[in-house]
Parts: sequence; C-alpha cells; structure tokens
Amino acid sequence: MAVAGTVARQPGAWSFVRLKLRLIGNGLRGRPLRAVLFVFGVLFGLWFGLLALIGLAATSQASSEVGFEVASLTGTALVLGYL
Repeated sequence: MAVAGTVARQPGAWSFVRLKLRLIGNGLRGRPLRAVLFVFGVLFGLWFGLLALIGLAATSQASSEVGFEVASLTGTALVLGYL
C-alpha cells in the first residue's frame, strides 16, 4: 500500500545485483574455507572463460575446416564445463 504523495519504484537490475552480492556475502560469513574455495572457483571460471575466448577467436585466423573443429570442441568443452 503506497503512501499518498510517494511514487513506487520498479526494481532495476542493480537491486538484484546488490541482493545477490548480499546473499553470497552472508553465505560466506564465518566460513573461511568456503570463502577461499569460492575465490578459487571464481578464478577458475574466469580462466576457463578466457581460454574459451582465445580458442574461439583463434578460429577466425584458421581455415574453415580447422575453425569448425576448434569451435565445435570449444563449445563442447564449455557445455561440459557448465555441467
């Protein structure tokens, strides 16, 4: 129920980002091993994403047959890594 004279704001993307970060922070509070493993997981994910980007970017310099093979293998590795 809105108070007279106020305008209700729609939640934006930033509201959900803040909520997600607060949930992650609360889940890691008081658990140093979980926090360390979380950081390693983030770093591993960024490394894996960088390697995938390099692999897919390299396909533009290769022949079409080799590019197709590399793109197929990189896509497969991304899907399997997600699972």
